[in-house]
Amino acid sequence: MRKQKLALTVGGAISLVLVVATAVITATGVGAASRNRQEMLSTSGRLSSFYDKKPFPSDENIGAEEVNKRLFQEQYAALAEAVKTNAVVVEGEHSPGSFRLTCEETISALRRAAPKAESGESVIAPDFYFSFDRYDPSKGGIPAAKGHVPRLLRQLQMVDRLVRTLYAAEVLKIESVRREEFDTGAASSDGEDAPRRGGRASRRASSAADSSGFALEMTPPPLEDAPVEMDRQRFGFVFLAREASLFATLNALNAMWPFTQVSGLQIVKSGPDVVFPAKAEEKAKNEDPLKASGIKAPPAGRTSRIVSGALREAPVKVQMTVDVFTFEKPRQESGAEAAETE
Repeated sequence: MRKQKLALTVGGAISLVLVVATAVITATGVGAASRNRQEMLSTSGRLSSFYDKKPFPSDENIGAEEVNKRLFQEQYAALAEAVKTNAVVVEGEHSPGSFRLTCEETISALRRAAPKAESGESVIAPDFYFSFDRYDPSKGGIPAAKGHVPRLLRQLQMVDRLVRTLYAAEVLKIESVRREEFDTGAASSDGEDAPRRGGRASRRASSAADSSGFALEMTPPPLEDAPVEMDRQRFGFVFLAREASLFATLNALNAMWPFTQVSGLQIVKSGPDVVFPAKAEEKAKNEDPLKASGIKAPPAGRTSRIVSGALREAPVKVQMTVDVFTFEKPRQESGAEAAETE
């Protein structure tokens, strides 16, 4: 009898534990199911709102976009008109005779406008022809090819502006002026002004040293995929200037219109060395045969190196290449028309 009661007690306890565990598991599952159901209903509501939402913008937004579009078109038109002012417009007849007359008048005006240097001499030589010596009648110049005249006239106007910029900066001397010579050698073998956009332009390499000793690189890289019609002309200058004049030149070119970019700059001192050579070369060799010649003595003390007056700012020789960009379509002539001369 006692064993039966013990068995019933143990069985009842086990059954109670199982019932409690089952109740706990059931309650937990029902709670999780309820939460999942609430999340499902919330997600379904959001998806329904997205599905029922009107996909097109409102009338207010459409009106605002129309106003913005009109403003953008007006600003673009104004910008296009402003960019056109960068073009170097060549008025009048484009003939070899008109170019020769214009060239002589421009060169004469530049010579008359040349200021005097500190020494009292003109900053240019009396017969200076500003890179157009090929067409100088006093040197047996030849007439220009008719197809080259438009570009030559543009180059002439640009040279006039650049040289007057150097005049205004009060440089001491202009030794050399060069331009991108498309009208000589292989570049003009067919007498045609070749296209200058993208990689289609074929130019003669021009980097020979001029009389000043500088090697001016006058062949600019091609304009790759320009978004607008654009033309570029390269010019080179060699001049003497003090520091203030050099910075004035750079600032003026930076503010110049048409847009001008200094693509190369080299500065060489023109004054003597501060450290002077030591004893004579022969005496140095006699003292020490292994000693190299040309060794310079150490500089003098600070009290012996006081510099004043004109020596305080010795002029430097400057070699500068300048690219002038104009937002215009270059005029191109046919080969037959270019070969025609007056």
